[in-house]
Amino acid sequence: MCFPPVSRSSRRPIAVHRQRTSRFRLRFEPLETRRLLAAEISSAAPMDPATAPPMEAQAAGADGWRIGPFEPQVQLNALAVDASAAQTTGFETVLETGPSENRVDIVILGDGYTASQIDTVYADHVGGMLEYLFNAGQDPYPRYANFFNAHRINTVSNESGADQPPNGIFVDTAFDAYYFCGNIERLICINNTKANEAKNTALAGAGFSAEMQFVSVNDSKYGGSGGSYAVFAGANSSANELALHEVAHSFNNLADEYGGSANYTGSEPSEVNVTTDPQGSKWQRWLGYDQPGIGTIDAYEGARYFNQGIFRPSNNSKMRSLGRPFDAVSREKIILDIYDLVDPVDDWLDNTQTIQGIAPEVWVKAIDLDVQDIQWSVDGVEVVGATDETFNLREAGFAPGNYDVSARVYDPTDWVRHQTSKLEQTIHWTVQVQSPPQVQSVQINGGDPSRSLVTSIQVTFDTFVDVSASSFVLSNRQTQQPIALEVTTSTTSTGTVADMRFLPGNSVRPRQTIGTHSLVDGNYTLRVIASAVTTTAGGHPMLDDYLFGDRAVDALFRLFGDRDGDRDVDGQDYGRFGQTFLRSATSDRFDPWFDEDGDGDVDGQDYGRFGQRLLTTLPF
Repeated sequence: MCFPPVSRSSRRPIAVHRQRTSRFRLRFEPLETRRLLAAEISSAAPMDPATAPPMEAQAAGADGWRIGPFEPQVQLNALAVDASAAQTTGFETVLETGPSENRVDIVILGDGYTASQIDTVYADHVGGMLEYLFNAGQDPYPRYANFFNAHRINTVSNESGADQPPNGIFVDTAFDAYYFCGNIERLICINNTKANEAKNTALAGAGFSAEMQFVSVNDSKYGGSGGSYAVFAGANSSANELALHEVAHSFNNLADEYGGSANYTGSEPSEVNVTTDPQGSKWQRWLGYDQPGIGTIDAYEGARYFNQGIFRPSNNSKMRSLGRPFDAVSREKIILDIYDLVDPVDDWLDNTQTIQGIAPEVWVKAIDLDVQDIQWSVDGVEVVGATDETFNLREAGFAPGNYDVSARVYDPTDWVRHQTSKLEQTIHWTVQVQSPPQVQSVQINGGDPSRSLVTSIQVTFDTFVDVSASSFVLSNRQTQQPIALEVTTSTTSTGTVADMRFLPGNSVRPRQTIGTHSLVDGNYTLRVIASAVTTTAGGHPMLDDYLFGDRAVDALFRLFGDRDGDRDVDGQDYGRFGQTFLRSATSDRFDPWFDEDGDGDVDGQDYGRFGQRLLTTLPF
């Protein structure tokens, strides 16, 4: 079974890794110290210190453990079972929200589940626990569901349940789980060596390690413990609450907040949620905070298995009673521990070299935008409204130049009041906004003012670009018909020049001189298509189309006989025509702009066409 995704829009589909099977050798050694369970009391009632268990376990020698004033009734070695009880069949990834290198990887093992129960009972227990943790459980886990992956290790036991030595109940399980650990009935211990070997075998080559560890024990009797593994009775009706409480010990080093023995006289505890200071200065930042479902954060006497001399932040929280929320101090510690393993940013555009472009875009990938905010800055100044995962400098209005660009990804939660720097990450880039290619100039006939013939157009760009005939659209303004072009390119020291010649068509007058076909009389427009003009280095396009000929000053027209390009054929043009009339190309008085048909001379045919235009003006 796969754990169903939590109810967040950004949850990714669940992925399941292939299973791995391996055998491993069993060893026996003393168990590590275990924390005690919260008392079995109603979530609505504070704990009665008189019913609390004794203080935390302490080492008593190589062959057992001593709990407070009590001696264990059963020695560890008496619980040894045959090595055949443990068969690790691999693991399944039951929750995947992102790369393991930037997630808290939960690993769950099971003890007391037979082969037929692995994909049924065990899968239900694991799935139910994760569903509760991230959907129904108390804060902060539902908020930070996308910060976790979860993996289920399948280890088969020969028999179901767990040992109860005082009751004469012994079962053959993979990790030797047993109640009455340290003479405390509800304290479940396992053989950590066996659990570690099963975990290491199953995860060999998996590419991740266990950062939050659970062991679900297939027994309905209430119990659990919190050490390197959060152990809980998976078949008990309070299993999920047990798991939440115990993992707060194993993952967050939170202390139990109930009493027991009379007076604490030790040094200041290391756990953040207990203190010897009756003023509660250890959580001074939270003092007076009225937490919904908890009450006022203050310093309440009685915690860590002592009734006096040690204080807790709240009257009753999950570290004191099951079914209660985590108080603000514990909740804050859980969040900070998550961020110790998870960076706010999953990925970002490579920033090891300068980002260059006409409209350069940089990006980050946050873990969960329902939890995190993004703020972009340029040269240390926040850009108003720039809060998406991508940022485009050109679109944001930045002109060509060099900039320091940064993205700050941060968690704005008010559940953390110190060490907030853990909740944010800033990525920097050096970005160069380059000028887009632009049309520097347009010339008709290579710059000659004559419009008696129009045989070529030259477009010069301010940088080196790649163009083709499809980069240009030349149209007759009257007919709107495009003209077929032949385009060749050359370069100057600073850019590219596109030379356009005209192929015969409705608006082109064929001439006998090859490559010098002329436009027919009329007005024209030339459009340079931005997307079809790209820089040779980098392939950056023009930003906008360039239009030439839509103004009279652009002088993109043809009027045969208009030698000086002033839009009419007048006496001045007539005088110049007379000077070249009946001259051929071999004469130094030959003027090719009056050779309308391109046959190498200005003859009677040219005179006839000139005469038709004499005293004619071409309106724009």
